Amino acid sequence: MGKVGKFFKAIGLIISNPYLLNNVLEDSEVNKEIIINEHNLGNGLPVVDLLHMFPSFEDSINPFTFLDGTSQVIDLAVLKSIAAKIENCDYLEIGSWRGESVVNVADTGANCVVVNLPKADMIAMGLNKDYIENHHFFSKNNPKIKIVDADSTKLDFSSLNQKFDLIFVDGSHHYEDVKSDSINAFELLKDENSIIIWHDYLNNSASVRWEVFRGIIEGTPEPKRNKLTHISNTLFAMYNNHKYPSHEMNFFAEPNKSFEVNIKATAITE
Repeated sequence: MGKVGKFFKAIGLIISNPYLLNNVLEDSEVNKEIIINEHNLGNGLPVVDLLHMFPSFEDSINPFTFLDGTSQVIDLAVLKSIAAKIENCDYLEIGSWRGESVVNVADTGANCVVVNLPKADMIAMGLNKDYIENHHFFSKNNPKIKIVDADSTKLDFSSLNQKFDLIFVDGSHHYEDVKSDSINAFELLKDENSIIIWHDYLNNSASVRWEVFRGIIEGTPEPKRNKLTHISNTLFAMYNNHKYPSHEMNFFAEPNKSFEVNIKATAITE
């Protein structure tokens, strides 16, 4: 059976067995077919080259753990560089674990707000105790960072009484949650220069994460979807009104840049 046949078979199964809906919503092939058939974006988002955004790209990241669940070094460097270009940047991060990303952004002088699941919710979900305790490891005592314990899909964001220059969406990666976080993010933009960054639009440098991609597309107001792009060399999707040159995604294109990497490890002490 071809991919399209599988897609329509899945739809038929939902009609006869509604309880299967959640499983189908997270099925990569189903989401890919929806992206192709309904949104005509089977090749992914147009790509903006990192060096068009930052012709002299250079930054350093601290802290960084190289532990499971951590963003790529390049992802955090790009996020930090975007924040650094915005004077008195008001920054919102939806989804934070140890706090590596938000601490690096706070280092630019940005005023940061983090929204993350409350500990009680994570306990009720049966999540690993050490995983729960590691939340906000780096960010909990930083005066530039306000931590809001809330489920982003249920939070009344108007209670923050704030709009933002830069929003980083990195919470739950389920389709419905990405869509909800995206809808909220657009409501929270400060002005036409404000930017949204989504993490894990890709699984890796050569594979789209289709459930996340669909959540981004369907959470973005239709007139604004033509301003969605992918930042080269990262796992990021971006909404930005600035018109950078772009090109079609080619996962196996010849490299057009290289990076210099210096690594230094320092023991963490209480």
